[in-house]
Amino acid sequence: MKRCTRSVAVAVLAAMVLVVGACGGSDDESADSSSDAKSAQESGGSKKSGASASADAACERVTEADATSLFGAAATKGTDSSPVASAASACIWEAEDSSGHKYLLQSRVYDGEQYYGEALFDSAERISGLGDKAFVNKGRVGVEVQYVQDGKTYSVNYSIINVGADSPKYPTEQADELIGIVKRNAG
Repeated sequence: MKRCTRSVAVAVLAAMVLVVGACGGSDDESADSSSDAKSAQESGGSKKSGASASADAACERVTEADATSLFGAAATKGTDSSPVASAASACIWEAEDSSGHKYLLQSRVYDGEQYYGEALFDSAERISGLGDKAFVNKGRVGVEVQYVQDGKTYSVNYSIINVGADSPKYPTEQADELIGIVKRNAG
């Protein structure tokens, strides 16, 4: 029974990641390009996002030391079991502590502002002093921080699985710490 419950919890987290990762963008690049070009033309500006994000960009934004500090347990690099095709870079950190809590910290970088998903969260709170625009969403099972900087969208998602743990822990209790990490590494 315990194994089934853990599988369900992992499936729920994976679904959340897919929803957040897919927010705001179209897989049809030509549709994005033409609407971006039209928007840029109408406003007299440009929607170019500059150079594509490097493969390591997501791990530069949230390091192993950051994840270990947040978890209170040694972080290890995880496998992206639910890769988001539109992410230019992804970095997954995970850990399990002696009380049975499983920690997951996901950092993704998207080339373009269309992936910014503030409008999708009813309880999103704006963050000042981070990029061109930024928000945090504090949900019961996870904390999502997103920001736009230099035409790219950065997304950091933190969750804790309490199934089988001695006592529950919630990522919302560490939301300010996560925001601090993201701000410090935003460059």
